[in-house]
Amino acid sequence: MLFFFDRKKNIIRRSGENIAAAEIEACLQGHDTVAQVAVIAIEDELRDEEVMACVVAQHAQGDKGQAKALFDHAYSELAYYKAPGWIVFVDDLPVTGTQKVLKHMIFKDGEDPRQLPRAHDLRAFKKRKARHHG
Repeated sequence: MLFFFDRKKNIIRRSGENIAAAEIEACLQGHDTVAQVAVIAIEDELRDEEVMACVVAQHAQGDKGQAKALFDHAYSELAYYKAPGWIVFVDDLPVTGTQKVLKHMIFKDGEDPRQLPRAHDLRAFKKRKARHHG
């Protein structure tokens, strides 16, 4: 059995599911276009919270195509509800002296990251995967 231990604030509560941000970060960090990633909860009108991945891209533009490729990667590796509903590309992530990401400082107070030009809404692609019987 595996247990994920994380700070309570690093747990995203989406439609009654508890999602560990660290699990999604580990998955996305494994993609070759990702230099750094931090996963946070973002308010969602329908599901209470949604998964938002804040990505520093390796060499790419941080466009819709790259966002969809990262979504597809997470969607294939994780349960469907854990894939990021939002991906926002950022130039850098604020860190402490020991390189721990300061998630509360990624965006300015009062700023809605969903409104940023490099934010991509991928929620329409999150569908429960059909189970194959055979």
